[in-house]
Amino acid sequence: HIKNNESKNIYFTRHKKSLLNNKKIFLGQKLNPKIINKKILPEFKKIKFDKCFSSPSTRCKETALLICKKNKILIDNHLKEINYGKAEGLEFKEFIKKYPDIINKWTDGKDPKFPNGESTLDVLIRLRKFIRKELNYNKVKSKKNIIIFTHNVMLRCLVGNFFRLKKKEWFKINIEYFNLLEFRLEKNRLISNIDRKKFLKIFDKFYSN
Repeated sequence: HIKNNESKNIYFTRHKKSLLNNKKIFLGQKLNPKIINKKILPEFKKIKFDKCFSSPSTRCKETALLICKKNKILIDNHLKEINYGKAEGLEFKEFIKKYPDIINKWTDGKDPKFPNGESTLDVLIRLRKFIRKELNYNKVKSKKNIIIFTHNVMLRCLVGNFFRLKKKEWFKINIEYFNLLEFRLEKNRLISNIDRKKFLKIFDKFYSN
């Protein structure tokens, strides 16, 4: 875990838990619940964030407002959760009944789009566009700490792609709510600075299988 006062620190975090996250439904771009509580964790209080990006969803914007002033929050559509299309709001058992062909493709290690929605690759492409556009070293050279509020699938794409895992295994990546994932920016390259305890938690489902 490297501390370098000259580095550009990039922090990604998932929003706080929302009113619908307990219901175990497909929660993407259409449903727009509020967050459950506004408690700020100590790790967020230790850092002064110079720039803040957020998905346009209410759950992300409300989380961002706990940490950053409203006029410092930049809304970016690239950071949206995956578009679940017609699966939005369904429980998994309902989804299995309605779309068995998608389950079969997942079983075969493929990456189908959700009905009228996106695939994991689509989300990864959005993430890469955001990184190229907003985390360009020349653009952020005057900013030291940048925080990005986004969603579960987006962060699974970030971690899965960064650590070069097979895409068919990204669903096992454990992204906790409101948990800082630290990276450093050197030139135009992100370097992981996630501490060991968090790293092990993120990949705990890989060790148990």
